Amino acid sequence: MLLNYQYDQAQDSHGTQKATLVLIHGLFGSLSNLGIIAREFQGKFNLLQIDVRNHGHSAHSDEMNYQLMAQDVLQTLDHLNIEKFIAIGHSMGGKIAMKLADLAQDRMQKMIVLDMTPFAYQENHHDQIFKAYQYKPIIISYKNGAAIKLSDVADVTDSFENLRNAGFYNNKESVLLIVFKLPGSNIIETVNNIYKIMPHLKA
Repeated sequence: MLLNYQYDQAQDSHGTQKATLVLIHGLFGSLSNLGIIAREFQGKFNLLQIDVRNHGHSAHSDEMNYQLMAQDVLQTLDHLNIEKFIAIGHSMGGKIAMKLADLAQDRMQKMIVLDMTPFAYQENHHDQIFKAYQYKPIIISYKNGAAIKLSDVADVTDSFENLRNAGFYNNKESVLLIVFKLPGSNIIETVNNIYKIMPHLKA
């Protein structure tokens, strides 16, 4: 499957060939999800951002597994005549990047995986859920000793955007950035680093 993509080639006055970064988003995401990373590397690398199958503007299919999703990425790379690449994958995109390393180890120069590990989890995590119906049996509460499932209180349907989500600050529509303190972290350093990247986050 040829994926929907955004391909930005770096301009180099010296004629040096730039490496290509392939940015692969996570479950229910789209090619814009890793935009903050793309902006950081703008002009330093060729940047390929993709919508994986059943996401964003890419085609939909009843078949969806990591083998097929990795093959989709390779087909898109072939379409653009990109031989060598560096893969950056977030969450489910990290699993796709790992499968890419398995299928095209001679083409992948480097791999960066975010929020994902290369082993099977003992619990069921969201990256294994591809269809809305799989969320229906999730227990969200208990009442009088009886389990309340998500399907008991909501309509669970396949979708890629939640149009009812909104953030407000001082009664104005805003993007809310919520930061949680981790043990051993330096809160002052964290806040200072957030201020540094704020110009990149402005629309």
